[in-house]
Amino acid sequence: MCISPMVPGYAEMAKTMSDWSSADLHPMTSASSWSVEMLTADVASLHQTWPSPSRRGQRAVRWSYPSRPAVVLGSTQRPSDIDEVRAASAGLEVVRRGTGGGAVLVRPGEQVWLDVWLPRGDPLWSDDVVRSAGWIGSLWAGALRDMGVDDVRVHSGRLSRSEWSDVVCFAGVGPGEVLAGNAKIVGVAQRRSREGAHFHTMAPLRWDPTALMEVMVSPPGVPQSGSLSGNELQDVATGLCNIVPLLRAIRSEAESPSNFGSPDISGSPEVSIASAMQVALTTGLASIPA
Repeated sequence: MCISPMVPGYAEMAKTMSDWSSADLHPMTSASSWSVEMLTADVASLHQTWPSPSRRGQRAVRWSYPSRPAVVLGSTQRPSDIDEVRAASAGLEVVRRGTGGGAVLVRPGEQVWLDVWLPRGDPLWSDDVVRSAGWIGSLWAGALRDMGVDDVRVHSGRLSRSEWSDVVCFAGVGPGEVLAGNAKIVGVAQRRSREGAHFHTMAPLRWDPTALMEVMVSPPGVPQSGSLSGNELQDVATGLCNIVPLLRAIRSEAESPSNFGSPDISGSPEVSIASAMQVALTTGLASIPA
């Protein structure tokens, strides 16, 4: 079952974060050599160029929280790949990102979304596009192992395509992306410039492709019968709530000194797992040498 558009508790956690100041951009305590922020905004704003030019000479991390649901198309996808009437009926904005790949459905409280900026010349930098995302995949894999998920691996080769990968992002596996068993759990995309690289990374809390497939148009050669069912994609990916042990996440959340500003909203597994993953990822970032 797909999580409701606003998971009880996770919405309150995001609201608490946005209440820290009158702005929606919140500088946070540095994780070692990383400046860390949180941003609550519509999905189009979350895909705008980041960070500001004056801050591109240093490492930066941003936790991104969408305020409204949207379907995000890859840079090479066509408007005709989505049924705009059905998308509007479902209350979904249609946004185009600056990186390639298939579409992603983004909703408030339904994913852990981490953006990372790496300046060119950083010790983690690689001119090889295939190898350059390996470190961030390893970061996510290490955080998952810390949460008790042992069967994870980072894809180190070129893009592994499937019949649906040009339509749906999580139907293919690209460099630096993470799999749990044979199912994709973390998506990674990067946008490179002369100054550095912006890595978009995201893991769904639960994987149910039905809502996305209902507004997508089938690729050439695949029969189209109204909306697509999503049955074709049930096994290609998974969600954090399906693989992270809840008790482990609750213990990690309780032991976190900052807990990312979340109030006492126990009883929501989504909140506990999302918060615990943020703690684990931040700890991993802090351990990376400058």
